[in-house]
Amino acid sequence: MKSTYKVDGMHCASCVMNIEEALLDVDGVTDAEASLRSSKVTVEHDDDVTPETLASAAKEAGYQLSAS
Repeated sequence: MKSTYKVDGMHCASCVMNIEEALLDVDGVTDAEASLRSSKVTVEHDDDVTPETLASAAKEAGYQLSAS
């Protein structure tokens, strides 16, 4: 399954790396690709990974996800 979210708080290349790493640490996430230009992240994950789980991982890293 593939989901795309708007990322608030992403301002630089380091932020891109941080949000990707935070989401990749979630069990069931197989890929995370963030774009600084669009302020969005696309996440490939198992069906049982919830948006709330992804948002929680992002929040712990200092970012906020919202529906894109």
